Amino acid sequence: MKKSSNGFHAPAPRLFYIQEALNTTGLKSNMKSGTTRLMQENPSETAENGDFYSCIRPLLRFGKILGLIPVGNLWSDSVDVEKLGFRWKSYPAAISVLITLILSINALFSFLDLFRRFAGKGGGNATELAFAAKGPLFYLTVLLIYLFFLLKAKTMLKLFTTWRKVSNELNLRVVDETLARSVKVLATVIYVSASLDFVASSLTQFPIIERTSTQNGKEHGFTPLETYYNRSHPFWAFYIPFHPIVAVILLICSLVSVLAWNYADVITIVFSRALYFKFKTLVEETEKRLIPSEEKHQFQKLHGITWTEVRRDHLTLCKLLDDVEAFLSPLIFLSYSINIFFICLQLHQGLTPVPDRTILDSVDSAWTFLHLIFRLTMMSLTASKINEYAHQIASSIQKCSSSEYCKEVERLERMLGTGPLGLSGLGCFVITRAFMLVVISVIFTMEIVLLQTSATGSTTVALQKESPLSKTSNP
Repeated sequence: MKKSSNGFHAPAPRLFYIQEALNTTGLKSNMKSGTTRLMQENPSETAENGDFYSCIRPLLRFGKILGLIPVGNLWSDSVDVEKLGFRWKSYPAAISVLITLILSINALFSFLDLFRRFAGKGGGNATELAFAAKGPLFYLTVLLIYLFFLLKAKTMLKLFTTWRKVSNELNLRVVDETLARSVKVLATVIYVSASLDFVASSLTQFPIIERTSTQNGKEHGFTPLETYYNRSHPFWAFYIPFHPIVAVILLICSLVSVLAWNYADVITIVFSRALYFKFKTLVEETEKRLIPSEEKHQFQKLHGITWTEVRRDHLTLCKLLDDVEAFLSPLIFLSYSINIFFICLQLHQGLTPVPDRTILDSVDSAWTFLHLIFRLTMMSLTASKINEYAHQIASSIQKCSSSEYCKEVERLERMLGTGPLGLSGLGCFVITRAFMLVVISVIFTMEIVLLQTSATGSTTVALQKESPLSKTSNP
């Protein structure tokens, strides 16, 4: 089934081609020969030779510190994936469940406060509802992220094992020497930006940042921590009196929530980066080894690479892509939904005149907006390259000589026309370069709606100050 006009797609035809090809006797024999040759060339799997698990293990360890990755033996020096494990009756799982419960309570209180305020005034316009829903949707998103990694822990471990097996089955393979460095650079840049944004956003909640005269009067005599408690979490302050321990827990919870939200996007970027490199390698090695040249026949005799093996490698990578998509698809859908929502709110906040806005407020608002744009752009560009390189093999097929154009090449060419190849969000969309334009159009459409239903400047300011999340990155 090809991609329909509404953006939905079904991977069934591709799966048929993959299963039919991998059940072919000739391809199975090629798989064995390719596996034996690669195991002789690469006897060990480490970060130095581009092993995926070894490269992202520091990121997984950071996720375990946050309570996101409830997997055992991550701190071991061994790179054996089989030694990793997940058990519900373990300390990592217990920590993850505890954080999930705290986030559940936080989300519940924020939604109760949203219903209380809007039920009392008989509703409101789109702008009022959007700003009031920032806090509840933020904590609900982080809660779903924790539930995702908790419930998908075993699937993730199986995926690491599958990834390593696929790497050993490929006939055309190049060591991804820059993967470990790319993971560190991407994670460092995103988390440094997110941490500085959180600090700036938190400072706006303490008494060093003046509010309106009415709010300052209410906060007269409060300690700095109590002021933060009432400003950043008014829904807690309405139900539970201030206590220093509760305020500190909420501050830590806010920091962990921001880091977890960024972690979801970083994981998607890293998986996309590693996967598109494999498709890119297949295209480049095919061009180098099989496209007609003076030394072509001698090279094939030495290395035994044929178009049948190219097709098998492409189908193997497509199967790996399906496994990665099955794992990341819910996270991608959630990430795009919440990122677009907050980008629209930050853009609207920048376009709407707000009196009494401090310099720190303006800087933090702009920084948050740019951080969200950068994060979403990096995820979109990296994931779209999977689609780009997965289909780029078609250009190599066009250069295939008539004498070598066989039934396997014809089947590969037909499969490439069945639909898009790439990561999707619950089957609702496939991340391509064209999809990025769709995202931009959605943001502008939502922004027009918000501007048309926007409240007055004074009402907007009151909503932004009253919202459980006065800033995007700090609840």
